[in-house]
Amino acid sequence: MTDPNWRGSTTRRAIQGQRREWGTSLEHDPFAGLCEKRPVRVLAGLRYELRKGSDIALPWSQFLQSAGRRADKPKLAGLIARRLVALPHSAFAPIIMPASYAQRSLPNARMRRARHRKA
Repeated sequence: MTDPNWRGSTTRRAIQGQRREWGTSLEHDPFAGLCEKRPVRVLAGLRYELRKGSDIALPWSQFLQSAGRRADKPKLAGLIARRLVALPHSAFAPIIMPASYAQRSLPNARMRRARHRKA
């Protein structure tokens, strides 16, 4: 049986697991790995945390700035855009810069994909 709160608990545990080992140049960031490998799960977790009333500015910023967002397929990019638009103003205001940078880079990728399809 799976935990009914897996979305929030997975996201929360991944964020809490972030740590650095100074002097050895090691950084453990399970949330970054989750953003790369399971972006839909991260989106579900962020939505769950928002409904609970948690502060989601830092996780949203990290998600939008992760390296995996540059290679997103149009379907996932559209889902991210819809989730951003659905955020209340109080949750969207702190992440407006990362959101605008992430969305600004998407049209170029879409145009490149469209050119390759036509050729």
